[in-house]
Order: sequence, then structure tokens, then C-alpha cells
Amino acid sequence: MSIRIITDSVSDIPKSISNELNIRVVPLSVNFEDKVYKDGVDINNEEFFNKLISSKKLPRTSQVTPGEFINVFKEELLEHEFLIVILMSSKLSGTYNAAIKAKEYINSDKIVIIDSKAISFGYGMIVIEAARMVINGKLEVEVIDKIKYMVRNMQYFFVVDTLEYLLKGGRLSKTEAVIGKILNVKPIITIVDGQLKAIDKVRGRKKAFKWIFNWIDQNKIDLSDKQIGIYHATSKENLNILRSAIEKNYTFKEIIESEVGSVVGTHAGPGCLAISFLK
Repeated sequence: MSIRIITDSVSDIPKSISNELNIRVVPLSVNFEDKVYKDGVDINNEEFFNKLISSKKLPRTSQVTPGEFINVFKEELLEHEFLIVILMSSKLSGTYNAAIKAKEYINSDKIVIIDSKAISFGYGMIVIEAARMVINGKLEVEVIDKIKYMVRNMQYFFVVDTLEYLLKGGRLSKTEAVIGKILNVKPIITIVDGQLKAIDKVRGRKKAFKWIFNWIDQNKIDLSDKQIGIYHATSKENLNILRSAIEKNYTFKEIIESEVGSVVGTHAGPGCLAISFLK
């Protein structure tokens, strides 16, 4: 059976990988005062962060509409027998619900829509695994079971470099932002049941890395047969430091690197670093 894997652009999958694995990526939009851009289509990551840094007003992000999903689903069903759609957390965007409405409109049992309960490349890794399984000839039931297993068992850690964009987005008070800047505070954020949750604050990026490694060790996480996803927002140098530290301290199956795109970047800001893996 011909299966097509579909996701949204918040999965932040590198284009080289989405092209190689035949993954259909449906873009969200980011709205600056001068123009609306399709994420990863009309604006690349470098262009976006340059505009974000120079913009006085935080851009708005817009979900994929039901109409856009209807067009995508109809087009893909002409060439594929089954569609597996893996989308960003339904608690952080209306994109998932828009896809559900599109499926109901088409009234097809050949479309399965899955809430990843995550953002950014953490669920991009789930999409990649699903696409690899399709290429290897796995049945849709096997692929769906693996996706649901990964959704339940993925671990995510985000280290935010600057508090400025959390302040602009109303997710942090001005007092917290000022104190955080003075103390060089780096919030460590995870995802719990589809929602972002700050679990600690440390002073400096090195301590943030140490915090994550301590968590892995204390929870006795065996990474030897697992993929690790590491991703960044205009922070390639620090990503390399993180990668070197992982390679020094752990054995693993594979490291996959990615960049945070415009939707997540709007709220996290430049300098954000993240790591994801199966628990």
C-alpha cells in the first residue's frame, strides 16, 4: 500500500531529509507588519531571525487552515492510498483541529491524523522515523503504532538563551526578564502532555547542559540504541559544543541536527538550543 507521511512546518525537518524521505510539509505562516510569509517557503531561517531581531513588534504566527489541508489531502489521495498526518501539539496551535475538520469534510477513512503533543524537531524525529518505516515497506498499522509509542515516550529539553521574546509574547513579566538578564538565567523547558513547562532555571549555558546530562544519568536513560535530535536557533557554535559533550559522555545510534524555524523562533528567540530522545 502506498503511504504518504505529512507534517506541518513546525516539525523543523531539514529540507534535505524531507526531500530524501518523501515527507510532505505543510507550512504555517508568520506575520510581520510588512508581509505574511509561509514558514520555510517565503522566508528561510536566517532571513526570519534577521527580521525578528530588527523588528520592534513581535510577529504573529498563523495555523494551517482547514481549506489548505483539504487541498493537500485531495492532492495526495490522487497518488497515495493512505495518508498519515503528524502535527504539532493541539494544545499549542489550532493546526491539528484544522486537519481534523479537513478530514471530516473529505470523509475519508484513508487519512489518520496524529497529535504529536510536541513542537519543533522533537516531533520532527517522529516524522522521520515514520517515513523511514514507510520506505522500508512497513504496513500502516505498524507505522501508526510506532508513532504513538514515540509520542508517549519522547523526552524534550529546551534551553532558552534570551528572555526578551518570552517577555514580548506575554509569557514572562518585565521584572522576571530584567532579573533573568542580570543573572544570565537560562530557563530549561520541557513538554508535558502537549504543553510547555518550565522545570528549572540555571545560570549559564554550561550549567544548562550539565543539568540535562544529570537528568539523563539520574533517570538511567540508555541512549546506546537511540537517535538523539539536537536543534538550535542561530546558535550553531553552541550546538557543536552540545554535540561534542554528548559524543564525549554517551554512546548512541545516531545524532540528527536541525534548525528551529520561524514559528517556534518567534517565541523562543535566537540562541535557543534543544535536545530530544526516546526515554
